[in-house]
Amino acid sequence: MKKISKSLLSVFLCLLFVMLCVVPAAGAGDDWGSFRGSADNNAVVDFSLPLPAEAMLAYRFSLKDADDWATNISEPLLSGSSLVIAVGDELLVLDRQGKAAYRYALASAIGYNCRLALAGELVIVPLADASVQAIRFADGETVWQTEPVVTMDENGAAQYHSIQSAIAFDGESLYIPTVCFDVATYAPVRGELLCVNAQNGEMRWQYDNTDGGYNWNGAAVRDGKVILAGQDGNVSVFDAKTGSLLSSLSLSAPVSAVVTYAEGAYYTVASDGVFYQFTVDGDGRIAQTGSVAFAYSSTSSPAISGGKAYVGGLWEASLDWSNPAKGVFAVIDLASMTLEKKLEAPAEVKASPLVCTENGTRAYFTCNNYPGALYCYDGKAVDEVYVPTGSDQNYCIASPIASDDGAVYYWNDSGALFAVKKSEPAAPGDIDADGEITTSDARLLLRMAVHLDKMPQQILSLGDINKDGAITTADARLLLRQAIGLDGGGVL
Repeated sequence: MKKISKSLLSVFLCLLFVMLCVVPAAGAGDDWGSFRGSADNNAVVDFSLPLPAEAMLAYRFSLKDADDWATNISEPLLSGSSLVIAVGDELLVLDRQGKAAYRYALASAIGYNCRLALAGELVIVPLADASVQAIRFADGETVWQTEPVVTMDENGAAQYHSIQSAIAFDGESLYIPTVCFDVATYAPVRGELLCVNAQNGEMRWQYDNTDGGYNWNGAAVRDGKVILAGQDGNVSVFDAKTGSLLSSLSLSAPVSAVVTYAEGAYYTVASDGVFYQFTVDGDGRIAQTGSVAFAYSSTSSPAISGGKAYVGGLWEASLDWSNPAKGVFAVIDLASMTLEKKLEAPAEVKASPLVCTENGTRAYFTCNNYPGALYCYDGKAVDEVYVPTGSDQNYCIASPIASDDGAVYYWNDSGALFAVKKSEPAAPGDIDADGEITTSDARLLLRMAVHLDKMPQQILSLGDINKDGAITTADARLLLRQAIGLDGGGVL
């Protein structure tokens, strides 16, 4: 009997060990559970993130080929030690080293501008047909799936919806905005706000917006109220339990940003580049308390910290694709509701910024043009944090997120996902920071030497192989000899 008990105990301990090793940590310690991190949609962290002069690529993960325009990529989320991202008809789970731990099949492919959400042990995935699939994070099983959203126009023709906005979760319900585009003009003409039971996917209520719907929007949920802006140019307040429309506020233009809550007020940005502040009282009555113009246009959701708003946009209009207009990164003082800083960015800032408050306030963002880099505003100027190289350079509308180990994550249209961290001492010649000296490093250095790729700030310390104070083809040649094991002699 004793032998049998020991055997059973051994089996149990082995199974427990396997479970601890292979099952992703879910539910306990979700680091980034929605598009801007929380139900308040305020992307602010208080841990250290890499400064421009000390950043390095921790890992790069290829999500799809750069010329694959048919496969869509979602914004990523973080749960425990795992990064979660949907690509095409798969849900990927990556570990902290950038290795694919799991690939879960989706019921169908995701659509453009897909924004996931975490709801307890579930990953909420909006699909291309505006249905929503809830996947259990631990094992990839589908717990429930909603029906696609289809409405009828005044002539009885079907209107097919998509979900291109952020999904909000209040602990019980999911608030899911949809949009329907006119087939001829691609203008948003209608949308639904769906309230779904997060546990079983049952519809609790829905609101029909026939004046434009919701595209690149997202609700803030607080005190039993859902506050959502839309393509009709209104900010609306709904009762979270019943869906009753409590009040609304008309803005200067349609909105393609989420509603952010911070420091006792709500904020959003209209597409004409006007930043708005408003309040909602206990009865759900909304009141505008301030506004300021900061850009020609904007789709950027603001981040609020220390009495300041940080937000991006477009500096001016341009129809010349060979010479695109510059972008704007703005800092707004909330007490005076004035534009404190208006800085030029290399291209339109369509993304939403990530703010870090550790050792001063910094804001991280991307710009929608080559090279698809990560930028940082440090309180004085805008600088490059990480610049992709070679074929990893492309347009970028992704909004950066961060994990508490100091990594910033984002992807661009090359199909590559980047994890950027504070640099550790790297060996001279390790250009791609993968811990090895290979022919790939020599190739990257050569491209920089002949000005095919932009040189990152730290390149002299890594790539000046002959110590002459410059990056030239001679450095690339020496690095190639080192990579293939030639220590000298002869001409390569």
